[in-house]
Amino acid sequence: MGQLDRDYIVRAAKALGALVARLMGLKARRRFEEARREIGATGTALLGLDPAVFDAMDPPSAARLLADPRRVALLARLTEEQARVDDAEGLHDRAQAGLSRALQLLAEAVAVGCTDDDCREAVARLGAEVAPDSLPERCRTLLGAD
Repeated sequence: MGQLDRDYIVRAAKALGALVARLMGLKARRRFEEARREIGATGTALLGLDPAVFDAMDPPSAARLLADPRRVALLARLTEEQARVDDAEGLHDRAQAGLSRALQLLAEAVAVGCTDDDCREAVARLGAEVAPDSLPERCRTLLGAD
């Protein structure tokens, strides 16, 4: 791994940690739109595109566009955080759909080489919250749930 890769990983980890801390406070104060803007701004800074761009794509297409498993995993984490905001706002169906999408993105990240502990832990965490039969066949196959 080159220095630029390490720098990106460190920068992304710090940005995600700061984002999660801000989101906790915003959710507690019920400032959900501001929380969504924070997620978008952090995603744009780290991915080079607003994460909302990827909402129109299925997870395999988003993964192909991002091309790097760490960036796909990052999009999955941002998607998960968006789902957590939706849940805090009481939008439970939307939150569940977001968690499912996050897990599908993680499956794509794993399929293209994301092997770090964070990916494995996120797959386990989300896998416990998302019903396997609600996932597309491709995702279940990638996760070995079939």
